[in-house]
Amino acid sequence: MKNLKNALNKPGIDSQPWALWIWNFKITKDEMVNQFQSLIEHGFGGVSIRPGRDMTPAYLSEEFFELFGTVLQIAKSRNVKIRIADDFSYSWNHVFNLSISQIKKYRAQQLILEKMITPSENGDTTIQVADPDSSIVIAAKMSDHQIALTDSKVLIIKSEKEAITWKSQPGDWKIFFFRKEYVKAHSEGYLPNVFNCECAHKYISTVLELFKTHHSQYCPDTLCGFINEMPAFRPGDNAIPWDDDLPIKYKARHKKDIIKFLPVFFAENCVQSRNIRQHWYSFLLESMQEQFVEPLESWAKKNQLSHWVLYADRNLTKTKNELPGSFLNIPACKVEGLQNLDGVQENSVLLKMFSDSRSLDCKHEVVTILGRNRSGYATTVQGLKNEFDCNVMYCQSKILIDGFFFNIDQRNGFKDAMSPAWYSPEWEQMQKLCTYISRSNELCKNVKWAPSVAILSPESEMLAEYFPTNNEGAKKAFTLYQKVVTALDSQAIMYDVISEEFLTSCTIHDKEGFSGNASSRCSGYYTLIIPYVKSISKGILSFIERAVQKNIKVIFIDDIPKSITDEIVSPSVVSRLNKLLDPKKNHVTIIKNDSIEDGLHSLQNIASIVSSEKGDGVCVKYGSAGDYDLYIVHNFSEIKDKQIQLSVPEHKYFGIVDCERGELFEINDIQTESGKSVITVDMVPKSIFYIIGANTKISAQSISKHSKTALNHFYMPHRNYRVVLKDQWSFETNSLNALPLGNWNVRIGFSRESGGISHFYESNFQTKILPSKCFFVLNDLTFAQSYQQGGDNGIELYVNGLKADLIPNSEKMVKEIITKSSSVSEALPEDSFGRLIKNQRFGYSISSLLLQGNNRISIRTTGKAMAPQSMYYPPLLLGDFTITKGQSGWVIDKPENVIGYGSWAKYGYPYLSGKGIYRQSFEIPNDFDKIVLRLSQLSGSVEIQLNQKNLGIFNWQPIEIDITAICEKNKRNDLVIGVLNTVDNIVRMNGRPSGLIGEVYLDVY
Repeated sequence: MKNLKNALNKPGIDSQPWALWIWNFKITKDEMVNQFQSLIEHGFGGVSIRPGRDMTPAYLSEEFFELFGTVLQIAKSRNVKIRIADDFSYSWNHVFNLSISQIKKYRAQQLILEKMITPSENGDTTIQVADPDSSIVIAAKMSDHQIALTDSKVLIIKSEKEAITWKSQPGDWKIFFFRKEYVKAHSEGYLPNVFNCECAHKYISTVLELFKTHHSQYCPDTLCGFINEMPAFRPGDNAIPWDDDLPIKYKARHKKDIIKFLPVFFAENCVQSRNIRQHWYSFLLESMQEQFVEPLESWAKKNQLSHWVLYADRNLTKTKNELPGSFLNIPACKVEGLQNLDGVQENSVLLKMFSDSRSLDCKHEVVTILGRNRSGYATTVQGLKNEFDCNVMYCQSKILIDGFFFNIDQRNGFKDAMSPAWYSPEWEQMQKLCTYISRSNELCKNVKWAPSVAILSPESEMLAEYFPTNNEGAKKAFTLYQKVVTALDSQAIMYDVISEEFLTSCTIHDKEGFSGNASSRCSGYYTLIIPYVKSISKGILSFIERAVQKNIKVIFIDDIPKSITDEIVSPSVVSRLNKLLDPKKNHVTIIKNDSIEDGLHSLQNIASIVSSEKGDGVCVKYGSAGDYDLYIVHNFSEIKDKQIQLSVPEHKYFGIVDCERGELFEINDIQTESGKSVITVDMVPKSIFYIIGANTKISAQSISKHSKTALNHFYMPHRNYRVVLKDQWSFETNSLNALPLGNWNVRIGFSRESGGISHFYESNFQTKILPSKCFFVLNDLTFAQSYQQGGDNGIELYVNGLKADLIPNSEKMVKEIITKSSSVSEALPEDSFGRLIKNQRFGYSISSLLLQGNNRISIRTTGKAMAPQSMYYPPLLLGDFTITKGQSGWVIDKPENVIGYGSWAKYGYPYLSGKGIYRQSFEIPNDFDKIVLRLSQLSGSVEIQLNQKNLGIFNWQPIEIDITAICEKNKRNDLVIGVLNTVDNIVRMNGRPSGLIGEVYLDVY
């Protein structure tokens, strides 16, 4: 227990999260040092730097390496690790990508089924082929409406004629036309060819060797390795990944001409082709690992560096008939992960499949990315914690938090959402999250988990059932697996997802289930679930027959397999399995698709939920760390409170670990019966508890002594009733509101002063009132920076015909903007624009130039700089105003001082990013034992004050405070709540819900 307490006080550097720091636009040394120091101070143990294609200085230039060297110097002095990160889904502006654009074999290809025709039966058929060099044409014979695998011909295209002549032949034939096409990256460059080892070696010589040459003195202690995100390019849209050398390698290894079998990847009418598809897709994954990943891994090992690889869980762009996430157990790198393009919570079942295959089969480490999501919305501290808590239940992994842009970035094309960083209202709260993650990782580091259920991974079946023209079969396999995982989660049953190779290598024990040789597990499995399998291997069938003899339960979902792999129909398989389906013994059962949750209801964990809440969204994870057992309980419901009873093996002492504060408290009043301990606990939505069971004394401190305003969730009386505070709050902001100006007319002319090209932009906006503060901010970095030349910014601003003066420096503008005050403690930042504007935006104070009614605003470029770029993002008006809808758009109006629940965006602040302050007074009832203040849905971190007493800052749920001792009877109690939101409202201009989105309660006990 002493080691546990020390770990909570001082988590190791390996338990700390990493930051993915994206260098974009103009990088300056002073700002780089400030940001890097801030990342370290906020608790990141490592920083991965991902250079952007748009950064200045250019990636791999001498100026870049000078800046990178400064980072390494600081990192060495602060004992922080550094990695370089490259994302191969984007085309970066450096030598490697120049090689890809110039050398065709370095470019990724795909093979597209362009068309399929039925030739004439009575005469020759001539077919034109537009590009013979990039075409493959195959004639396949049909037999009983099925493709005959042995009867297919590769048709030769005569390039001089650009045509094929098909001579009529007996039988029914189909002609398939395939076209090879190079694959473009999201940024319009080419993707690298991951099936060509020369491409990998080119990356090593043009990128990695440069880092070694410039900064070898920091390797491997500070510059410890690199991260590569593989191209987000998966089968779909009638296409499969391709390389001209793949058929040659396949034939040399497997003695089969895959070209002749190409039709069966696209045509569903061939029942014999399941194994061919499965085999080929597995070969593609093997080839990617062998030709691209392994050379990088070998180079890293040779130079004593480590290599992290991240695989794409989907394509970057929407793709029809995309292969659902499938990652076979093909080891190539010691640390692997998913790119998590949809986020941890959306990808949880896929993440479980991936992480178990790595930890059980390969004994490799897993890295999880937090902070990405399909929509690209900025995330919050609460959102990142939710992702991490979800990840804890599915895998134990290194944590990499994405979305820390050097300069704020408004483009929606990136897959990186914005995590709370120096430009975010919540940035100062990031340290608490990093500390929480570090302590949780440290707590779980030496735990051996004890799942009782094994799920056979459906990956092989998904590959066998997949067609780029129709992915329904693969989706069904994945959906059934997903339903099984969801049912087990909802019923608090712990499980592993295992591969066929792992299953057939397991040892079957007498009365102890079956187990593999994974060092991360401390017990055996007692149930095997097979969610989807049309054909079964002889090895699995034999394992099932032996397992049943030892009373191990086997569950098929929907149906039993009908054949042995490689065979069309195997009556013996059906007969052997039917013998096992003995209802008296009930060892092998079939659960139908529509009753999966009910069918799995009887399964049990070592730790289980015994209350009536079972089956209603509480996960339990159990493991042993030697001198203590760890039980992690997670309520993953979005809205529902739960009171659960957790049944666990009997221990003398139980404790609760507070990973936020690094404290350990003893739990009293544990019920014991029949060798089991039953723990009753109240759980609010999205909450998680780390419970310790031990036979040695845990702590002399009890939860009740922790804080006067803290709640003991393990001994809460039943609530008498709930009071919802009224839907009327006094409201003010510590941040200036914003109005984007989106409608501009533009004219192009010549400047008489410089002779260069001059642009003239003009727009109008309406004002009902004249705000005391109003600033114009040029919000487009690429537009603004194109004019920076010497001391002249090359831009003139006119409001109603009068020239506005540029605020001399951004520091002064920040001071002018941040002048609002409040009685709320300044622990939460007042305004996010301080960081937004500093060294990034041009600002003008224009309040004295405004007129009530219509206002005309003009931007004139002087032509003194290089040819100007277009304006891509709207400039902003910042001020103490609200905006309302008028006949011709937004209108500046007086501030709204009283608002209700729901987003402050609907009360005239859709583009406000920062802090809103809510005030309300309330009376308390005369008769009560305890009053608890609870806040439900919020947009970000909150700071709470009651009767002028600060109750603290709360960054995530549960936000609940025992206010019994603070409230006063027979008078009104004054409540002040400061709420933060994200940068999305101002940067992405999307009006995301902000503030007190949900109700505030007083729970009376």
